[in-house]
Amino acid sequence: MSEVFSHSGDIGDLIAALPTMKALGGGRLNLFPSRHTGHRMTPERAASLKPLLEIQPYVSSVQWSEGPVGTNLDKWRSHYKTNLNLADMVSECHGVPHYPRENPWLEVDRPDKVARVVMGRSPRYHNWNFVAVWKSAWEKYRLDAVFVGSPEEHADFCLQVGPLPYFKTDNHLQLARVIAGSELCLFNQTGNFWLAEGMKKQTVLEVCLKTQNCHFSRRGLTYGVNEHTQLPVLSEGIPLKPSLDLTVIVVSWKRPHLLKDTLASIKSRLEGLSHKIVVADNESSEETRKIIQEAGVECWPLAVNAGINWPVQHLLGPMLDSEFVCVSDHDIFYGRPFADYIAFLRANPDVSFAKGLDSPEHDSFGEREFRGENWLLKRTERGGGLIMRSETLKKAFPLPDHPINFDWHMCATNGVFAVLPGTVAHTGWRESTREGMREIPEKYLLIDGEIRPVNS
Repeated sequence: MSEVFSHSGDIGDLIAALPTMKALGGGRLNLFPSRHTGHRMTPERAASLKPLLEIQPYVSSVQWSEGPVGTNLDKWRSHYKTNLNLADMVSECHGVPHYPRENPWLEVDRPDKVARVVMGRSPRYHNWNFVAVWKSAWEKYRLDAVFVGSPEEHADFCLQVGPLPYFKTDNHLQLARVIAGSELCLFNQTGNFWLAEGMKKQTVLEVCLKTQNCHFSRRGLTYGVNEHTQLPVLSEGIPLKPSLDLTVIVVSWKRPHLLKDTLASIKSRLEGLSHKIVVADNESSEETRKIIQEAGVECWPLAVNAGINWPVQHLLGPMLDSEFVCVSDHDIFYGRPFADYIAFLRANPDVSFAKGLDSPEHDSFGEREFRGENWLLKRTERGGGLIMRSETLKKAFPLPDHPINFDWHMCATNGVFAVLPGTVAHTGWRESTREGMREIPEKYLLIDGEIRPVNS
């Protein structure tokens, strides 16, 4: 493979040009900037593409350059044909046959089975007759789906269609692995679609009627031109083995200063655990999204206050791939490593929940010693960082429609709560809890950065 090829993007155009590069024998690939693209090819964009491109057997290496070198795969732009898809335009421009409709030209080193359905929608190439299909797809697949793309695309999708879990990828190989591991993809005419097409994944495509250049006559591709597009039926799901120790979901309510401190507290207590942190951002604002982005965790922006139950079941539930889960408020200070609570649950299979916030209004019925400390056993508890096995949470589905009674619903499962007092504090909590007409003082508060008994 001594030939040198060049391409300027955009990413979908580049992926569509690869069958021609393969047919011409392959070789080195230079990526260069051009005024013709919507997103300029930068060294950073080339670096994101490089891991995926270099595992293709017909690509020997990938470099960024300031201009085209060798065979310029961008020449098709001067020979645009409205009756052809992008891949066929490139092949005709370079005198090679159209690539076989059913044959993949992209491969990955391994699939990443994050979700059965992967969705993505970029700001360009929309078909407003197709919006109803997006909403139907959200209703049909949301419990089995994740969104891929940029955080801005995800936020827009959540507002325009409905909230979905966001799966962040750091480069195009990671993205291609997620698409390869899916059962179904739903995209508009974007680079994500071309990744799916290159691997011949089952796909529903939102067709832009003004720019129809993505059509392949093959099995498994649904060409969606209007609201009558039929959506595929998923096969029977197969449970996946948990890939993480812990997922922490923080449910936020427009109190950014508390959210920032809570995220910092959580991140400081995750040592020794494989984990992920997600924030269900109720009535999402630019300020809270900025805090979440700076914390480097996933954000699910919600246009309204959906409470706790809805995001826990409909956003967290479908993508829950950890052994344990913590459902946290946005005003919690964690004083002990999460590994301590998880170790207790692993050693005590008869206990359903572990937590560090000891609610004063709920009496214990006993104690259990573990690693030299006494844990209180309760039948009823308030929330504030409730840690449980993921299977415990899933067995509690469906959660009630009421937006705030997550704690009481979990209590109704008749599980046993184990509390290690004084290891968690409510940072935004008042100094007492009202139960009926009684004011019950809290037992522990965060004082000068430490969790202390109230009377200390």
